[in-house]
Parts: sequence; C-alpha cells; structure tokens
Amino acid sequence: MRYFRRARTAESPGAGEDSFLDIVSNMVGILIILVMIAGFRLGRAVPEEEPRADREEPSAAARQEETARQEEIARKKEIAQKEELARKEAARRQEEARKEEALGRARYLELADRYHQERDGILALQKEVSELNDQAAILKMQADSSQKEYAELMQKAAELEALIERLRREKSDEKIAFAQNSAELTRLQETLDLLTKTKEALAGARPKAQLLENRPTPISKKLEGSEAVFAIRAGRISYVPIGEFAELVRGAFRSMREFKDDRIEQVLGPYDGYRFHYVAAIHKEPTDEGIRMTCVFEGGEFDPVDALPGEEVADALKDGSAFRKKLSIFIPESNTITLSVYPDSYKELREVKKFLQDQGYTLALRPMPAGERISISPHGTESTLY
Repeated sequence: MRYFRRARTAESPGAGEDSFLDIVSNMVGILIILVMIAGFRLGRAVPEEEPRADREEPSAAARQEETARQEEIARKKEIAQKEELARKEAARRQEEARKEEALGRARYLELADRYHQERDGILALQKEVSELNDQAAILKMQADSSQKEYAELMQKAAELEALIERLRREKSDEKIAFAQNSAELTRLQETLDLLTKTKEALAGARPKAQLLENRPTPISKKLEGSEAVFAIRAGRISYVPIGEFAELVRGAFRSMREFKDDRIEQVLGPYDGYRFHYVAAIHKEPTDEGIRMTCVFEGGEFDPVDALPGEEVADALKDGSAFRKKLSIFIPESNTITLSVYPDSYKELREVKKFLQDQGYTLALRPMPAGERISISPHGTESTLY
C-alpha cells in the first residue's frame, strides 16, 4: 500500500497537521489488519494433546489373555450358530415328514373315495342294464303268450273248417236228416264266424315287437394307446384338453433354468374352455458334477372357464358341431374316447355312447361325483374299456 502525501506549498499554512492525521490513519489501519490476522490464526489452531508420561503399553500376558478371551467368544459364537443350523435342519426335516405323512393320508383318502364313487357308478349301470334285461324278458314272455294263444285259435278254426267241410260232404247221407244237418251247419257256421271275429280282434290287439338295444358294459380291460377325454355334465358335452396341457407342462419344465423353491404351483390356460392348475415338486440330489434337480409332477385339476362348458348333446351330435369337429381329429383305430359323466347326464350318456360306437370308437367310462373337478395324478386310477 502506497501512501501519498500532499505537497507542501507556501499557500497551505496547515500542512503539518495534515501529515500528522495521515500517519495516525495509517497506523490504525495496520493495527486492524494485525488483529484480523491474529484472530484468524487463533480460530484455526487445534490444541495438541500433550503426551502422558504415565501411559503404559499392555504387557504380553495381558495381550495373550485378551486374545484367548476373543477366541473363546468366537468359538462359542460358532458353536451357537452350528446348534441353530442343526435345530433349523431338524425342524425342516420334521415339517417335511409331517407334510409327507399328511400327503400320503390325503392320497389314501382320495383313492378310497374314488374307489367307492366308481364302484357306486358301476353298480348303478349294472342295475340299469339288469332292469332293461328284465323289461325285455317280460315283453318276450308277453309276445310268446300272445303267439301261443293265436296259434291255438288258428288250430281250432282249422278243425272247425275241416268239420264243416266233412259234414258238407256227408250232406247227402241218408242216415242224417236234412233238418238236423241244416241246424248243425247253421250252428257250426255261427261258431266259425265267432271264431273268425275273435281271430281278427286278437290279430289287431297283438303287441308289436319292440327292439331293445342292449349295450353291455364290461369293466375288466385296461386302456392302451392314446386317449381323448370328453366331459358330460348338465346335458352338455365338452372336450377336456389333457394332452395339450401335458405338453404345456413339459414345456414349462424345460424352460425353467433355476429352481429356487422345492415346489412349483402354476395355472395354465385358458385353452379349449379350461384352465389347468397343477403342482410339481423339485428333488435336488448332489452329484460329482454338482446338484442335479428333477421336476416331478404331483397332480392337477381342470377348471372350466364357463359355468356350463361345451354344447348341448343334441346339438353336439349334429354335423358341423364343435364336438364333431374335435372328434374328427382322433382316429377310431388308434384312439380311445373316455367319457367323464356326471349324475345329471346319464340320459344323454346313452345317446353319446350309441353315436360313438356307431362311429367305430372304443369307449371308456368314468362316473364323476356331482361338483367334483376332473383331475389327473401319477397316483390316480387308469381308465377301463367297454
């Protein structure tokens, strides 16, 4: 900083006073600058801790004891972690055993229930066939009785005609009076007329033969080859896409690269009016190359999208129906048609059975309890043919 002084001139009599004021002002400015610098340094200064003369380094024994104590704490912590892992593993195995036991019990109950249901359905069908056979036997007995009565009347009429003819031939016999012959002929003719009228009345009242079509249902032969399943419920028939959903499940298994859980539960569809809800288990086995995972299908149910799927049986049997179009895909020589029928549709079952048998298809039957969904499982029963 440069300071300028006023030049003294002869015309400024107060020049000495001005110089004094300039000096005082400069000194005050310098003092202010020094005070600011000192304050700034004082604010930034950090007091240093003075070394303590009485601080001592820990001894080797103390350090060893502290190390041993830390190792003991770490060992106890590791033991506690192992015990916790063992407890969790035991609990997991116990839970898996409980689930397996519950699943086995449920499968047993399901198989027992299905056995009783199928047995009841078979008994009902056998009862129906027995009733139809009884009706056929009764009608046959009535027809045989009417035929026998008719034959007897015809025999009597023939005998009377022969008698009249014989009497007419003996009409000229002198041993028989004309009056007696005339009276006898009149009586016989009246009898013949009465028998003729009775014969005509019996012929008109004779029952017509009725054709009863009996389609027996043996149940001992197991199904072999391809199978197409149709459901008959509430008088309607619909196609159940079991094969199509099986391909979708296999594709889902192949597309899964990593299985994080031990169980898979998915819903596929809708397809052909049905959704498929299935469950699969993941089995993990250690090998030399790592962990090998296997997907095992446990079972699934078919849930109809609509409350009444398919079409009326009467419409389904007509040309151009959805049922006929779907049926045309399956060749009779290499495919079996399985009918899952509910109790409210046994009447429609007869029409469908007759149509399919006339088309040359091999049939299998599965009676279904009311309200139960169609399901598949590796532990389920196989279809039987008739």
